[in-house]
Amino acid sequence: MTPEREGKRVLRALRTIPVDAIAPHIAADEASSDGLWCIVGGELSFVLADGGRTETFWDDPLVPAQFVRWIQAHPERVHGTHEVAVAAVRSLLAVRSDA
Repeated sequence: MTPEREGKRVLRALRTIPVDAIAPHIAADEASSDGLWCIVGGELSFVLADGGRTETFWDDPLVPAQFVRWIQAHPERVHGTHEVAVAAVRSLLAVRSDA
């Protein structure tokens, strides 16, 4: 499949998935780690609270597209730099552990 056709397939599939249906997948992915999915500098990134960096490889381009769609609806997870994202992740994780 050409990249153009794959992109169209992803967009079609993404329109059929409610934003709220994505949250459980993200929560499950974050539950076993000390970090959160964020958009950093316009790119999807898993931001670790200790400031470390990660690389993620996706088999299905629909998954990161879903994550981006959900994160864009949560401005507290959209940041311009890695440093700002780390500070926000630490703050969000602290709030979760206090709850």
